Amino acid sequence: MISRVVVRWRWLRRRLSRTHWVARLLGIRRPVGEASHPGLILIQVDGLSRTQFERALLKGRLPFLSRLIHRKHFTLETFYSGVPSTTPAVQAELFFGVKAAVPAFQFIRRRDGREFRMYEPGSAGEIEEELLRKCPEPLLQGAHAYSNIFRAGTERSRYCARDFAPDEVLKQLHPVKLLILSIVYLPKIMRVGLFSLIEVGVAVWDVNRGEFAREHL
Repeated sequence: MISRVVVRWRWLRRRLSRTHWVARLLGIRRPVGEASHPGLILIQVDGLSRTQFERALLKGRLPFLSRLIHRKHFTLETFYSGVPSTTPAVQAELFFGVKAAVPAFQFIRRRDGREFRMYEPGSAGEIEEELLRKCPEPLLQGAHAYSNIFRAGTERSRYCARDFAPDEVLKQLHPVKLLILSIVYLPKIMRVGLFSLIEVGVAVWDVNRGEFAREHL
């Protein structure tokens, strides 16, 4: 009886979820049912070492992952990020199998003297084209990607570096949809704005405190 109530409650929450309604508005297809073939989900957390991860598990700060490990028989394994251990380099090796594809987030390529910033659409796009020539079938071929540096052959991507190119942004802009999204997420927008003001205030306070302490500007 309890399990039936829980199932119905979850079904109702999904039906009324603003996330699902916004997905419809933006034309994002929802997964239907379960696939018969095995899949893979990769979630990258920047700068999280295994030591800190295990400490967070012990202190109860990662309850969902802790339940997966203890109840669902998941195992904790070590992943070597490669060198350099920056997001673009790690993703290039993971998605394309190319080691040390870029030396840093921002670098000057000696052969042509050009500056690359991997969070910019042009730089990320050019490096990705070079990686695709070396690996025509990357790991994410036909999959989805969110907030990555590289699309890596995805069928659909959101908030990746190349998605912020002017031509890509213009495709997504729609005045009515933007207005609806602003209304639906108004509390979150106000919350982000408030925290942004607080962060600016903290930064100004820290600068003044450093000046009085005769620290270097």
